[in-house]
Amino acid sequence: RIGALRASRRNAEQVLEAGGVLLITPGGDLEALRSFRSRNRLELGGKTAFVELALRHGVPVLPVVNVGAHEVYFTLFSSTALAKYSGLERLTRVKTVPLNLGLPWGLWFTGFLPYLPLPAKVSFMVAEPVHFPKHDELAANMDAIQLNFARIAATMQGMLDELASRRRLPVIG
Repeated sequence: RIGALRASRRNAEQVLEAGGVLLITPGGDLEALRSFRSRNRLELGGKTAFVELALRHGVPVLPVVNVGAHEVYFTLFSSTALAKYSGLERLTRVKTVPLNLGLPWGLWFTGFLPYLPLPAKVSFMVAEPVHFPKHDELAANMDAIQLNFARIAATMQGMLDELASRRRLPVIG
């Protein structure tokens, strides 16, 4: 009803076949819940399906990054083992459980609790689209997928580095 679909290859294929547009966050919760000290380091978790989809359907990829969003609270660490052994991965599909520091809870586990965000300055950067031809053979070629994934990830990390270098202080920019 609100235009969101559960993340799945089948749903992505249907949207692209219908001529729709997708917003894919390949890093997912690993990216969103990374630690404060890793806030300016890209974490896509090796998820390459977006490159395969782009090649299979001949659609562009538009890299977008931001700095500052990881400063609305502080993630002290994030644990994939805790997600697995606590059962949260199986129950909720989250791949990591963070230990956060912020308002109003002080210290808390998981990204599920509502919180009062710090007034952090968030800056975005959008790169030029990376165009892909419609090419089923390349979409099935893992070397081509990995090469294009690495190229996009390097572009995004460069963008993050540039945005981070413009900041003087965390939270206030």
